[in-house]
Amino acid sequence: GLDPEIVYSVIKSSAGNSRIFEGRVPSVINRDFSTRSTLGIQFKDTDISVRTADSVKAPVFLAPVARELFKLAEAKGVNIEDSSAVIKLYEELANVTVQKVKA
Repeated sequence: GLDPEIVYSVIKSSAGNSRIFEGRVPSVINRDFSTRSTLGIQFKDTDISVRTADSVKAPVFLAPVARELFKLAEAKGVNIEDSSAVIKLYEELANVTVQKVKA
């Protein structure tokens, strides 16, 4: 029930902000999943990172979770969509949709 534009504005002006956040969240809010970088590429890169960390016995905590999320994207057939389309998986799991609040 939160207005995603207000949430975006608050996070954008806080320590939680990043270039990726600023670049992707407007796409989510506007439901514009035009491909800039696919979820499939995110899976490939994350998989390389996890395998490299494993090979040198470096601890990684969140990368394996991200890899599984990107693997799920492939199983759902959204791996060719923009990486911001990962929100669709979260929406399905949480049974919510990120959308603009009607005035």
